[in-house]
Amino acid sequence: MLRWLLILGCCFLISKGIAAQSLEAQEWIESILANQDEDGDLDLNTILEQINEYLDRPADLNDITREQLSALFFLSDLEINAILKHREDHGDFVSVLELQSVEGLSIDKVRLLSSLVKVGAQSDREFNQGLLRDQKSELYLKWRRVLETQRGYTDEPLNPYLGDPNKLYVRYKYTAGRKVQLGLTAEKDAGEEFFRGSNQQGFDYYSGHLQIKNPINTVDQIIIGDYSVSMGQGLVAAMGFGTGKSTQVMRVKNRTRTLRPYTSVNEFNYLRGAAFDIRLNDHLSLTSFASYQKRDANFFVDTINNNPFTFYTSLPSDGFHRTINEIRKEDQLGYTDIGGSLRYRKNVFNLNANFLYSGFNGSLNTRTQLYQLFSSLQRSYVNGSLDYSYIWKNFNLFGEFASDKEGDLAILNGLILGLDKSFELSIVYRNIARDYQTIYANSFTESSTARNEKGVYLSSIIRLNKSLQVHGYADFFTFPWLRFRVDSPSNGREYFIKFWYHKKRKADFYIQYFFEQKDQNQSNENFKTTRVASTNRHRLRFHNTYVVNASIEIRNRLELSRFTKTNNISTGFLLYQDLIFRSNDFPLSAIFRYAVFDTDDYDSRIYAYENDLLYEFSIPAFSNRGFRTYANLRYRVNRFLTAEFRIARTYFNDRETVGSGLEEIGDNKRTDVKAQLRFKF
Repeated sequence: MLRWLLILGCCFLISKGIAAQSLEAQEWIESILANQDEDGDLDLNTILEQINEYLDRPADLNDITREQLSALFFLSDLEINAILKHREDHGDFVSVLELQSVEGLSIDKVRLLSSLVKVGAQSDREFNQGLLRDQKSELYLKWRRVLETQRGYTDEPLNPYLGDPNKLYVRYKYTAGRKVQLGLTAEKDAGEEFFRGSNQQGFDYYSGHLQIKNPINTVDQIIIGDYSVSMGQGLVAAMGFGTGKSTQVMRVKNRTRTLRPYTSVNEFNYLRGAAFDIRLNDHLSLTSFASYQKRDANFFVDTINNNPFTFYTSLPSDGFHRTINEIRKEDQLGYTDIGGSLRYRKNVFNLNANFLYSGFNGSLNTRTQLYQLFSSLQRSYVNGSLDYSYIWKNFNLFGEFASDKEGDLAILNGLILGLDKSFELSIVYRNIARDYQTIYANSFTESSTARNEKGVYLSSIIRLNKSLQVHGYADFFTFPWLRFRVDSPSNGREYFIKFWYHKKRKADFYIQYFFEQKDQNQSNENFKTTRVASTNRHRLRFHNTYVVNASIEIRNRLELSRFTKTNNISTGFLLYQDLIFRSNDFPLSAIFRYAVFDTDDYDSRIYAYENDLLYEFSIPAFSNRGFRTYANLRYRVNRFLTAEFRIARTYFNDRETVGSGLEEIGDNKRTDVKAQLRFKF
C-alpha cells in the first residue's frame, strides 16, 4: 500500500509527458515491440532512428520517393504503391488529410503517416557553395549498472571480472539534412576494463561511419566505416532488422535498405570497410561493398613436431571481454567480406542479382555434434541469389532463390493480397536445404538460422469495422535433418489469433491466443536410444489500454501459459499494471509498472515488453515466482537537453540467489539502474 501511495503521489507531481514528439509515432514504436514474445533479431535502432528522422524533419508528401516510404516499416509495398498511384492519378496532395482517400490505406496507417509527413514541407537541403546547410548534432551519454554485488566482482572465483560493474556508452551523430551523416559509438560492458589492462585505449568497442548521399548525380550514396547489408529476403544476408513471425502478422516481406550505416553496439553482424550505390541508368543500379575486420574466436594451438599451429574452434558473438579467458579470444581471427547487388527496377517490377563472399584467414577445426553435421564452420562461404518483387493492383508477389558454393538451394516465395481496406492476406513458402551454408542469413523462418527447413505460412487481417479487427496466422513446418535437442527429423505447427478492439484516443483491448507444437528429445534412463516427444505450448493474453485523459494512460495485462511434454505439465501466469504520463505540452514524462508472475519452471516462461531509455528496449522472460517493478523518467530540460532515468527491481519468492556463474547475486533480488543524457545542437 505504501508503494502505491508513493506512486500516486508522484502522479500529482509529474502530471505530463514527452514534449515535441508525435504521440502517434511514439505509440507505433511501442506497439511493434510491445506484443513480441522474444527480442529475437529486432534492431530497434533502425526503427527508432528512421521514425525520429521524419519526426524532426517531415518529408514533403508530394516529393517523397518510394525508397523513403519503404524506410517506414509500417507501410507495405501495396500501401506504398497506392500512395504513389494516387499522387500520379490525381496530382499533388493538397493536404495530409487527403491520405484518407488513398485506396487500400487503413485509417490507423493514415494517422501515423500524417505525423511524419507534410504537404509543402521544406525539401532536403543541398550542398550550397561548398557549405553544408541544415546541420544537426546529437550526443548520447549512457550509464548502467546492477546495484547488488555479483559473484564476478568478488574474490571468490579463480577467473573474476577485471573491470568495474558500470556499463558506459557514448554516441555522437552529425547530420546535414539527409545528405550527410557522421556517427561515432563507443561502449564498455559491465566487467570490462576501462583505460587500463586490455583496454588502454579506453572503451572496449568502437564503431564509426560516414555516409554521403548523392555526392554526384550517378552515385546515390557512399558509406565509409561500419555499415550493414540486406539483400533480397535475407537468404544471403540481412543484418539488423529482418522479418520473422510476430504479432505483426502481415510483416512477411523484407524491405530493409540494401545499405545502412551501422549504429548498434552488437559487436557482430555488421561490416567494416566501404560501400556505395551507383545508378547505371534509369532502371539499373549497382551496390558494391568490401569489408575486413577481426572478430573473437576460440582456438587451440597444436604443438606436434615443435611446429605450433593455431586452429580456431568457434566464433562467439557476445562481445564480452571481462575475464582473462574472454580477453584471450578477442580479435583473434580476421575475415573478409566482398559482395554486391545488381538491381533492375521498372515501375512495379524489381529483379536483383546478389553475391557475397566471406572468408576467414585461419584454419578451422570445429568439433560438431551430429545435428551440426551440415552446418559446421567453413573456411569460406560463397552465396548468390536472385530476388524479385512484382506488384499488380492489390497483389504483391515476391521471393528469392539462393545457392551456396556447393549448389545447395534455399527458396522463399510469398504473396501479399490487399483485397480492400478491410481484408489483407499473405502466404509464404520456404524450402531451405539442410546443408545450405551462409553466415549472415536472416529470413522468414522458424529457426534462427536459414537452413534445414520447409514450411508454409498463412496470415490475415480482417477489419470488421473501424473499431474491431481480427489478426491471425498459421504456420506449418518440417525439419528434414536433426536439430539442437531433437535427434531425428521433426515437424511442427503454430497458430496465432488476436481480437483487437480500438477506440480512437480512448481505449484498446485485445485477446490473443498462441499455440505451438514441436518435437523435442525425451530423457529417460530406461531408453537405450534417445526418443523424441511432442511438446505443446499455449499462451493466452488479455490486454487493456485505457486513456484517462490527454496525459494519463493505464495499461493492464494478464497472460497465462501452459507447456506440456508427454505427462509433464508446466503452467504460469503474469499480471501487470502500467501507469503512463506524457503529453506534448510538458517536459516531464513517466512510466511505472508493477508485475506479479508465477511459473512452474522455465518451460512455462512468459515474455513481456518493457519501456526503456531512448534507443533501448527489453523483453525479459519471467519464470519462477516473484514480482517486478520499474520506473522510467524522462525530462526535457530544454530543446537541447533531455535527461532519462530508469530503475527496475525483480524479487523472487522461491529463490535465494539470482543469476548463475559470475553473474550470480547472493540474494533474492536484482536491481538495474540506468541514466542517459541526450544533447541536440
